[in-house]
Parts: sequence; C-alpha cells; structure tokens
Amino acid sequence: MRYAIYFAPAPDSALAQTAASWLGRDAFSGLPLPHAETALDSMTVSDITSSPRRYGFHATLKAPFR
Repeated sequence: MRYAIYFAPAPDSALAQTAASWLGRDAFSGLPLPHAETALDSMTVSDITSSPRRYGFHATLKAPFR
C-alpha cells in the first residue's frame, strides 16, 4: 500500500470556492460548475483543467510513500 498526506481548504472557504470555479467542479459535492472568466477561451480552460478537476484543489504535503 502507498500513503500520502494532502491538504485541502475547507469547503466553504474563499480559496476552495475560487479553485472550484476555476477547475469547473466542486470536489466536495461532485457537482460541475461553470468555469470562471479568464483570458483563455473556455475550451482551453476545459482542456487544461480536465485532470485536476477530477481530484479537486489540494496541496501534496508528503508525496506517496510505503
């Protein structure tokens, strides 16, 4: 087995809500969200956030270890 230690902001925090808006998904509820307005076109934002959208916004504090 492998383990890792992660940090995720509280669901109701401004950081979590901003990140969910940028990723296009609320990781806590699993519901899709419209992407935040950016200088990039919506297709580009959707493409570059497709993988992170699955896991949600988090920080890896300790990489996977045995």
